[in-house]
Amino acid sequence: MIMGSVFAMRQKEIKRVIAYSSVAQMGYIFFGIGLGNKLGLIMAIFHIIGHAVTKSALFLSVGAMIEKTGKKELKALKGIGKEMPYTLGLFTMGSLSMVGIPILPGFISKWYLSLASIDAAKPLLIGAILISSLLNVAYYFPIVVNGYFGEENLKGKVYKSKEKPLKELIPLLVLIVGMIFVGVVSHETIEMIMKGLS
Repeated sequence: MIMGSVFAMRQKEIKRVIAYSSVAQMGYIFFGIGLGNKLGLIMAIFHIIGHAVTKSALFLSVGAMIEKTGKKELKALKGIGKEMPYTLGLFTMGSLSMVGIPILPGFISKWYLSLASIDAAKPLLIGAILISSLLNVAYYFPIVVNGYFGEENLKGKVYKSKEKPLKELIPLLVLIVGMIFVGVVSHETIEMIMKGLS
């Protein structure tokens, strides 16, 4: 969980950041399993579902940025929000889930994994979840902020000049809506997983 995020922070290319973020997310899954209780296992399965739609959306949005700009270095993508505002907006939604903003599946996973840690009589492990979440902020938010406000790269860029057509953004939009839906119906999903494990 923590080392995947640490390595993500050290990357210079955006796809490598997302890839190491996936390593960190696998840590959450094994964290839940390793707690050795039912809630931990349930949340490990839930996290697989939430991560599947969220990370798919992130990779698809990043792929669109690379395709349209021909660049994948983080410093070269500063100001991309000027040229691809919708794509960056959808990327931002995925980032918010990864960081753990309420309602989104990333928050649901972290909340219940914290409860599972308490249930397993290991409350100190909540610290690992908090540290990992802060590290997520440290490498996702700079991409978003620099994407919208990367002043040094904004010169000469035309608003929406590289944005993909709507029909090509639909798969990405579907994934983001699916991600939000997973968060909204999390209670029902968790109950379904619980019944499946009974």
